Amino acid sequence: MCLFKKSEFKEYKKYNALVGTGVAIFFVEIILIVTVNISDTLLPRLALAQLVFSALAFILVLIALCFTANQLQISIEQYKKMAAKPKLSLAFSEDGKAEATIDISSNEERIAQLYIWIFNTGNAITKLFQIELEIPNIFRPNFDIPFYSELPSPTSRLSPSRKATIFSFCSNEKVYCFVNSPIKFYPIVLHSRPEDFEEYQNEYKLNYRVFGDWAETQEGELKVTINKQ
Repeated sequence: MCLFKKSEFKEYKKYNALVGTGVAIFFVEIILIVTVNISDTLLPRLALAQLVFSALAFILVLIALCFTANQLQISIEQYKKMAAKPKLSLAFSEDGKAEATIDISSNEERIAQLYIWIFNTGNAITKLFQIELEIPNIFRPNFDIPFYSELPSPTSRLSPSRKATIFSFCSNEKVYCFVNSPIKFYPIVLHSRPEDFEEYQNEYKLNYRVFGDWAETQEGELKVTINKQ
């Protein structure tokens, strides 16, 4: 910290006032040394020398305290920035419900659309994140993407087991995820075929992962319940 830097003077006004006071005291003592007539005896000269030394030490201590206080303030600000982070999660509705039910039939093919909502329940805004959502291939999943949309389109790849498709969505710094302000994403399209009727489980968990410019990967799941008809 530059104690008398013009751009920082208002921010560190208290520190500068302390140092300024110490410097003023030092110069007052120098003036006293020059103007006051002191006898040639040793004791007054030693007392005066001690006074000057104390003034110098006082100024050095003030500067050290100001520097330490500045570093502490910087550390606190850095800690606050590190502690503040977004927490993203997915849901099937604007009220945050992470469960949905779809109907399948043994007689006909059916198509279900489930909208995805992106929530931020953390304490920081983010515009740089990636979400990966894993959906079983038995549903032949895809996203219904309109011809024109401001949201980037997700990409897809097979999971290592090849039994699911992993859809990846990157914000590309074009989507701001504000705190407690959910974003309505593209709907998932799930297909059910009568020939697979017996293979469908009662429920499926759609696992997702969220990556960002914070420390850890955030994980969660959506649940789809099957209603066989």
